[in-house]
Amino acid sequence: RQRQEKEREELERQRQEKERKEELERQRQAREREELEKQRNEKEIEEIAQRRRDEERKLQEHQDLEAKEKERKKQENEELERQRQAREREELQKRAREREEIDKRERETEELEKQRQAQEKEELQRQRHQKEREELERQRQEKERGELERQRQAKEKEDLERQRQVREREELERQRQEKEKEELERQRQAKEKEELERQRQEKEKEELERQRQAKEKEELERQR
Repeated sequence: RQRQEKEREELERQRQEKERKEELERQRQAREREELEKQRNEKEIEEIAQRRRDEERKLQEHQDLEAKEKERKKQENEELERQRQAREREELQKRAREREEIDKRERETEELEKQRQAQEKEELQRQRHQKEREELERQRQEKERGELERQRQAKEKEDLERQRQVREREELERQRQEKEKEELERQRQAKEKEELERQRQEKEKEELERQRQAKEKEELERQR
């Protein structure tokens, strides 16, 4: 497809180049006619002829370059075609290798699937045995937990009873201390009351003694 596209492009380019050359030739001839009509002397004619030769030389050089370019593009197209064919061969070889690799992987996958199924069967048996062992262990642990719970409840009951007795002893001790405190307070108040009574009687006695001495003093003063 690329080669055909390039060939079409090359034909189009050649057509355009041909038209351009024809146009250049027409223009050149027109200029030459005009030049010949304007200038009649030999010198001018020679100059025109020289220019014509120069143009023909340039045209020939241009055609040579085009021929070389055409040959280069032809070789380039041939090289591209060889590369395309080489890529196609390489692609075919690659696909063959890929197909072979896919077949190999499929065989390996089948083998792995067989191994997986065998391992899965073995794993299921192992899991069944494991579940049986776990169930027996669970029952043993359940029984053990039941015994531990019974022991815990018995210990808890003993602890509660011990705590109750401790609280009871503490309460009795508190009540005893409270009663002792009340008795000490009562005794303190009684002593305080007795002390106040003693002080009152002492003061009363002192007052009576003072009054007696005053009366005696008055009596002696009166007798004198």
